[in-house]
Amino acid sequence: MPDRQDNLPQVFRAMLVMLLASASIALVVFGHAKLQSSVGVGHTIYLPAVLAAFWWRIRGISVSIVLSAGLLVAHYLWLPQTSYLLDIMRAVVAVSVSVVVALLSRRIHDDQRDIQGKTIRLRKLARDMSVIEDRQRREIAQEVHDHLTQDLVALKINIGLIAQSDANSDELFNNVQTLVDKLIDASRDLTFDIYPPLLHELGLVPALKWQGDRLLDANGIACRWCVNDLPPLNIERRNWLFRAIRELMMNIMRHSKARSVQISSRVERNLLIIDVRDDGVGFSRQESTPGRQAGNHQTFGLFSIQERLTCFGGRMICSNLPEGGAGVSIRLPVDEESND
Repeated sequence: MPDRQDNLPQVFRAMLVMLLASASIALVVFGHAKLQSSVGVGHTIYLPAVLAAFWWRIRGISVSIVLSAGLLVAHYLWLPQTSYLLDIMRAVVAVSVSVVVALLSRRIHDDQRDIQGKTIRLRKLARDMSVIEDRQRREIAQEVHDHLTQDLVALKINIGLIAQSDANSDELFNNVQTLVDKLIDASRDLTFDIYPPLLHELGLVPALKWQGDRLLDANGIACRWCVNDLPPLNIERRNWLFRAIRELMMNIMRHSKARSVQISSRVERNLLIIDVRDDGVGFSRQESTPGRQAGNHQTFGLFSIQERLTCFGGRMICSNLPEGGAGVSIRLPVDEESND
């Protein structure tokens, strides 16, 4: 049933163009054969020619060619003694206008298809973002329960034992001090996961290096930094760039099976380029084209980076390296006015 409904407009358009073209040819023949003039009837080829070019784009140009040929044939058969100039001009105008309309129609069709594709991807992105937010809430809640809550309970028990103990309580005091240190470390880690103070206090590069030590070096992945002084970035781009590189680090830690990572930066004209390369297993075909699909967490992360980077006027290139491993290149335009 849907196929039949989709075909109905095409059938209607074909019938309408055929009807208008037939009427146009009939009028052209009538004008040339009976009225001995093409004035007033030669222009009738424009409407079906333009409609065909608009609806069928490049293929529709054939209608204007056929109608123009019919116009010239009618002139040759019934008005051979008169000048062909006006009819040739009408034929050229009909074909030229059809070509322009066909090109514009194809451009409109391509733009509409791109908009529809982006709309579908953004809807999927919104759904996936909701899933990711729920997952992050669960992770934060689990982190609080596994560390902060349990350590606080143990701290409370030890304080109660100290209050009840008459003996030497040095060991209990040491336990309390250890628990307090663990609570401080856990709360600091949780704070850095939500928003690292180093990013605001020391800047982007120190915050990234700290994140690399925490995520990569701590998991046995050597990280080599070739990051020079970065150009000034406003707060929005700086914070996004930190989250983007952290997401790439997380992907490397979870999926790449890499032993080493190199992160480098350079500036070309008004473009900041960040290259992240590892010696792991590389990308699959789906992961190397994150714009097409955002199924699992890894491709979703790459897709979200690509979409946000597009908003800044930049782009991201994912590729497998010839020597093995994967490479991601972030190309971010540097804004001229920065409030960093």
